Amino acid sequence: MRQLMPQPWKQPKTGVCYFRKIVPERLRPLGGRREIEISLRTKNLCEAKLHYPEAAARVDQMARARARTPKRRPPHRRTNRRTHAPDGHQAPTHGVLANRLEERLS
Repeated sequence: MRQLMPQPWKQPKTGVCYFRKIVPERLRPLGGRREIEISLRTKNLCEAKLHYPEAAARVDQMARARARTPKRRPPHRRTNRRTHAPDGHQAPTHGVLANRLEERLS
C-alpha cells in the first residue's frame, strides 16, 4: 500500500480547505479530541497547499507542548445547593447578616 502526501481537506458544504489530523489514541486523554481541524481560510486548493505546512507545524508544536505539561486537576465544581434559614428564606453565608442570623437562632 502506498502512502499519500498529506494535503488539505475541502469541507463539502462550504468548500473551505482545512488542515486535518487524527489524534493518536495515547494522546486523546490529554486533549479530549479524536481529530484536529484547522481552517486554512481559503477555498483555493493551490493557496491551501501553501498554508498547509504552516498549520501542520503549529499542530505539532501544540502536541509537543501538551505532552510536556503535567496533567492538571479539573476545576472545582460549584454546586447549586443553597443554605436556607428556618423560615424558608435563603440564609446569608457570611458577613453581618450571617452573624445576626446565628444570634437569632441561638
